Amino acid sequence: MKYRFVVLAEDVACEEFIIAFLSDYATQHSGMLKNTSEEAYSFEQDKKFYITVRDKTAIDKKLKEACKSAFIEYDVHIFFSVRDVDTHEQTHFNKLYANHSSDVPDKYKNRVVITLPVRCIETWLWMIKEQKEAPHSNKNLNNLEKQNDKTAKQNVYGKKHTQEDRKIRIRSICKDVNYSKLKTDSPISFRKFYEDFENVLQHLKQS
Repeated sequence: MKYRFVVLAEDVACEEFIIAFLSDYATQHSGMLKNTSEEAYSFEQDKKFYITVRDKTAIDKKLKEACKSAFIEYDVHIFFSVRDVDTHEQTHFNKLYANHSSDVPDKYKNRVVITLPVRCIETWLWMIKEQKEAPHSNKNLNNLEKQNDKTAKQNVYGKKHTQEDRKIRIRSICKDVNYSKLKTDSPISFRKFYEDFENVLQHLKQS
């Protein structure tokens, strides 16, 4: 099953996370298909998608327009929007998620994945990094969501890094991820992202 997707992302790191996540998800899913008739997933990004944004305000303003464009002009299967929440407060996450969800036309809601990392995409990456460094630990990493964005980014990338360095680091971290653990560590934002994504896949399989 090959699905084409586009990403409306706040920055390069957010977009790169989605690309790396899909690659790892497809690889892990394929490994579970031995002795089954189920077809493996593959995901292909439509790089011709022309609506680009590089800040939170633009995401908030252009989500509806970008969503319509993705499905009408590019005929993709999945649309991802990615925007950092910049706080660990659940009430803020809930409000932002509701606002973005209301911007998605009803006919496309089952093909859109609203991605709102708490606090930032690097918080998820930091959690994954910590998991890999102590794979047998059951320690809950939810407290990392209370750390500021700068601290998260420094723990993921180091003090000095280029845009290409960040891409390479994200791809490296997002391999063989324990998503069950990550859903526990980030029960508000990552769990919602992951469950929404799997619901979209289920809808596509049935359509």
